[in-house]
Amino acid sequence: ILTSMRQLMTDTKLQQEFGRLDTPFAFLNKLSCAQCHHTLVTQNGSTTRKGKKYYYQYYVCKHCNYKLDITEVHEELLPKVLKHVQELVCSEHIKTTTIESLHKTKYFLEENIENLGEQLDKLASNGSIANEHNDREFALFVEDVQSRYETSLKSLLNSRDILEELYEAVQTNEFFNRFKQILDAQLGEPEKRLIILYFIDKVIVHQDRPLQPVFRENVFESFQLVPTGQSTES
Repeated sequence: ILTSMRQLMTDTKLQQEFGRLDTPFAFLNKLSCAQCHHTLVTQNGSTTRKGKKYYYQYYVCKHCNYKLDITEVHEELLPKVLKHVQELVCSEHIKTTTIESLHKTKYFLEENIENLGEQLDKLASNGSIANEHNDREFALFVEDVQSRYETSLKSLLNSRDILEELYEAVQTNEFFNRFKQILDAQLGEPEKRLIILYFIDKVIVHQDRPLQPVFRENVFESFQLVPTGQSTES
């Protein structure tokens, strides 16, 4: 299931919003300053003392001028996150809301696939007319639009295949069962990062209070299964 999750992230461009999986910063683009509401950035650095090199990593709020040590953040948050996820996936409510969300997404995908198919039929007809009239300029324009629509259609069909796989996994409990043992599993950094992206909406940072994770109920709500920037309406 984690392989399918990684594939879904790549195909839906989720990493463009929240960053890559293979990063030591598990909460990359998830920490939000309570005071200025900006997202904390990350900082790597090193220093040398008495001939020995020391490395450091921080989450930094540039607007409020403070930083959080990566180790302290992870030690505070990760046990809470993993415990919450373990409890959450045992709830029937999360399964119900996830299935409802997948149903809505499937309907949206099918609607856009149908619209794109109709658009491609119209373009094929226009292309034939352009060729009959030897209108090379218009024919090239139609070919360009066709190529872009075919790429979008391919992406939509791929998303639908992944969605069907995820729906089956959720329906049979395989998806959430995969998370029930995560506290005992030896998870790598990409797996921890993926779990955070699925279950954490954001973490609110107060300088004088504990970090406040905000969990999401719909684990797929951030996934853009329909390509953005491409209208499929007739």
